[in-house]
Amino acid sequence: EYLAVGHATIAASIITYMIFSTSSVSSPYYAGLNLVGIIALCFFTFSWLFYTLTTLSIYVPYFVLSFIHGTEAELKNQFILNTFFMIGTVIVCALIHHFREHYRSVSVLARFQLKIELENRNEVISKKTAEAVNLSNLYSHFSPQIVDSIKAGKIKIEQGGQRAQICALFIDIVNSTERVTRIDKDK
Repeated sequence: EYLAVGHATIAASIITYMIFSTSSVSSPYYAGLNLVGIIALCFFTFSWLFYTLTTLSIYVPYFVLSFIHGTEAELKNQFILNTFFMIGTVIVCALIHHFREHYRSVSVLARFQLKIELENRNEVISKKTAEAVNLSNLYSHFSPQIVDSIKAGKIKIEQGGQRAQICALFIDIVNSTERVTRIDKDK
C-alpha cells in the first residue's frame, strides 16, 4: 500500500507540475491527473485509510496550487468544471472500491466455507468407510439379522453386551445332507 501511494503521488506530482508550468488551472493536463486518480484508486487494492491518503495525495496539490496561482476568472470557470470531474472520479472510484472489497470478502468467506465443508466431507467419508469395514467384519462373525439390527441402531454395541441365559438345541438328522442335495430346491 505504501508503494502504491508513493507511485500515485509521484505521478500526480509530475502531472500537477505540468499543469502549472505550461499554463494555468484551465490546462487540459488536469485530465491526466484524473487518469492517475482512476488508475490508482480503481486498480490498486487499498484499505480505506490508504484509499483516502492516495486521494488526498493526488488531488490536494492541484487544489492548493489552483488557489495560489489561479486567477479569479479561471477559478470561477474552468476550476469548477475540473473540480466537478475530479469529485466525480473520486466518487465512482470509491463505489468501485467498495463493491470490489465486498465481493472479495464474499469470495474469501465462500472459499473458507468450502474448505470447511471439504474437511467435514472427508471426515464423514473416513468415518463411513471405517463403519462399513467394521460392519463387513461383523457379517463374518454374526448372523445378518444381528448386523442389520446394529446398523439400524436397535442394538447399541457401544454400551457393551449383556449376559443372558439361553437354551441352544442342536439336532442332527441322519443322512440329512444327502437328502437335501437330492430334493428339488422348491421342495
